[in-house]
Amino acid sequence: RVHHPLRARVRSRGAMGAVISGVIAKAASPPKPPGGEAGAVVFAIINCVFFGVGSIIVGILGGPDWIVVLIGLLQLLLPFVGWVWSVIWAVMWLLPLCKGGKCGKCKCKGSKKVLPGARNGRPKR
Repeated sequence: RVHHPLRARVRSRGAMGAVISGVIAKAASPPKPPGGEAGAVVFAIINCVFFGVGSIIVGILGGPDWIVVLIGLLQLLLPFVGWVWSVIWAVMWLLPLCKGGKCGKCKCKGSKKVLPGARNGRPKR
């Protein structure tokens, strides 16, 4: 018999406790959207404009991962908090594109560019 962590959580905390702990665990680290870089940009834009919808689509296409779908529904139903949460997830989807030095406009860890007027990598004051 194969051990499944979600089943163990369901037995110890009940079904609702397992769902809540899953939502809390996934809320801080959104899943990688399908479609690579283009998918990250498209779903980030959708998530910013129609908050939660991008998360719902990523949850359905990426697995399906029903906890991500539930998070998308919470983002959609919570008026201001849900929008902020959606924008944060969109930024977290776009950050790996910038960290690889692919955007070329920002000074990221992966980029070798130094801002004009910078001294030892730090801007002048």
